[in-house]
Amino acid sequence: MRNRVRQTIHTRKTLTRLLALVAAIALSACSSIPQALVDAIPVDRLLPGAATAAPIRQLKQVTAPPMGVTTAELVRQRSTIRVGVRFDAPPLSSVNESGELEGMDIDIAREMARRWLGSGKLIEFVQVTNASAPEKIRLRQIDLALGGLVHTRDAEDGADFGLQYFEDGEAILTRANAFKDLKSLSRQTLEYVDFPTLDAVRTAQIIANITTTLLSNTSYERAVQDLKAGKAVGVAGNLRRLRLEVLKDPQFQILQVIQRNSVAIMIPENDSAWSKLVDATLANLMRDGTFSSIYAKWWQTPPTLPRLDPAIEDTNIATLSARRTISDSLTSLRLARTARIGFIAGNDGLVAVDAKNQPVGFEIDLSRELSKRWFGADAAVQFVPVPAAQLSAMLLGDKINLAVGAIDQGRLAGTGLTLSEPTFLPVNGITRTVSIRSPIGFALPENSSELRDLVNMTVQDTIKDGTYAKLYRKWFGANAPLPDLPIWKGDYNPITKLVK
Repeated sequence: MRNRVRQTIHTRKTLTRLLALVAAIALSACSSIPQALVDAIPVDRLLPGAATAAPIRQLKQVTAPPMGVTTAELVRQRSTIRVGVRFDAPPLSSVNESGELEGMDIDIAREMARRWLGSGKLIEFVQVTNASAPEKIRLRQIDLALGGLVHTRDAEDGADFGLQYFEDGEAILTRANAFKDLKSLSRQTLEYVDFPTLDAVRTAQIIANITTTLLSNTSYERAVQDLKAGKAVGVAGNLRRLRLEVLKDPQFQILQVIQRNSVAIMIPENDSAWSKLVDATLANLMRDGTFSSIYAKWWQTPPTLPRLDPAIEDTNIATLSARRTISDSLTSLRLARTARIGFIAGNDGLVAVDAKNQPVGFEIDLSRELSKRWFGADAAVQFVPVPAAQLSAMLLGDKINLAVGAIDQGRLAGTGLTLSEPTFLPVNGITRTVSIRSPIGFALPENSSELRDLVNMTVQDTIKDGTYAKLYRKWFGANAPLPDLPIWKGDYNPITKLVK
């Protein structure tokens, strides 16, 4: 019996040590576990608390708050903002040696809390991973999430995303000036750590028509040591992680970015007012220099700022409504089996009316393409002329499903409408759209996330298969530079919701 007791105690101690080891590895700024495995660990239970200026909350709530209550009202009721952050994404968000949360995204979150509630301390941090963040957002256990969260199609299914504020991806690290481009790595040896990197490298090899020897390693530290020792000529890996290596040691360079990922703030679906508040605050941080200061603190270089809408939205959280009404616009589209597209004519190249009084232009052709993919027929679209003053009434009154016509977010302020992800950006060399100074897209009712997902991801499909480029150059010239629109990773297809 005593032997059994000793064995049980020994087993428990071993298990405790093992769990502590897993916790330490998962929370390490330089974790050697591939990211796919780290995200599978319920790390929000591993750290009971840290000595940070803001509390780290362990959530037990599983029941979502009432659908009709806005996120702004939830924040006002508790007088704090609940922010999900990764603890393993330095220098965006991580736990330092003192057990404190730190990083660029931590500073951004605190600055948002200061601007909304008057103090950067009125914030609760909730630990999330790439895998757990969308579910916590869906259940509205957190008000927003950040910390290097990549905008993916799968995450978009249960959450919305704000402005892109950072670019991540996959890249190749080499010694400075050792190689000039990806092709020069032909028949060389590269090491990698994370599983997503392997797919990105293989795709890049196919495009460049080269072959390389790929060796796996258990950590970035070991891979970089092998690079220093000449056991490999390069390390393929997460762009953010490799940029840190360049910061630490100037003998290294990012030879080439082989996959670009958009990083944005994750927000609950169907809360357009909250989404606009987050975007407007982030945009204001960029305009007044705060974002640049925070960025330079962690990266030692100035940021490349993303596209911004010039309109400055009200960022007073006290004025936002306590109630929300979720739009059922996707059901309307499904039942009609035809897309009713309102158009505001007047911009040559985007939307105009021809000699036969028919709408023509890039946005018209893109609308036709989306409708064809949704319903399988070119004729499954109806174009409706819309006076600019009646845009809101017609969309909210279900007279039309979407609207186009050089519409930017500034034109939608106070209308009860919102904008899709951009379908057109101001680009040098486009002469027929000189009046366009802001990103434009499809106008649709606020709080209609399912319809917005359908529009956004179908546009993404046209970009990936080359249709977007074909339509764009039809209207703006064969050599027109294409807008730098991000591509979201993942396989989720929202058209299945439309046809069910």
